[in-house]
Amino acid sequence: MKGRLYGSLTSPYARITRLARLRADTADLVSFEVADPYSDTFRATNPLGKVPALIIDDGPSFLETSLIVRALNEFGDGSLFAQDTGKRLEAEADLALARGILDLGVAFLLEQRRPAAERSASWSERRLKGIRAALPAFDAAAERQARAAQAEERLGAAGLAIVATADWLSFRLSEQIAWREVCPAAAGLAADYLGEEDLAATDPRLA
Repeated sequence: MKGRLYGSLTSPYARITRLARLRADTADLVSFEVADPYSDTFRATNPLGKVPALIIDDGPSFLETSLIVRALNEFGDGSLFAQDTGKRLEAEADLALARGILDLGVAFLLEQRRPAAERSASWSERRLKGIRAALPAFDAAAERQARAAQAEERLGAAGLAIVATADWLSFRLSEQIAWREVCPAAAGLAADYLGEEDLAATDPRLA
């Protein structure tokens, strides 16, 4: 099996999948290629015009972050999720929560990049309100994944997603979302792991 993972260097979704590619030991099987999701050329690879995208030679295309992470786990060493069904489902739920926060944050950011006359203040505030409402659950997820990381002696897929999401909030929405005040567990998890080699190397501020 050979494939290619497409993503941008600033996308938080792509960062999660890039980390999964490395942590699941699939770097020799799946190459990473920088892609411009706005280019017509990339639409030949992913007609949705979105990153990340995992394209398997003579196989299926995986076009959604959580699905890509699960696929990389299956193609690799299986270390991204616990073998226990209950713990795995819990981790997938925590991963989905992190991705949902990113969905709201990215939607807000893109809205701010529209011409001023086309922006919707109510739309923007609805996105920020959703993030703020989700922060207690996000911190509870971080606490669960910190315990799981301690027990497994490694950070799993959900923990990676939580750390990447927390870092993205600091990078992009620090003025709008005071997440550290509400999420001490997430702040602690990020502080513990952001210095690790792969997390440091995928920092979007380096792009």
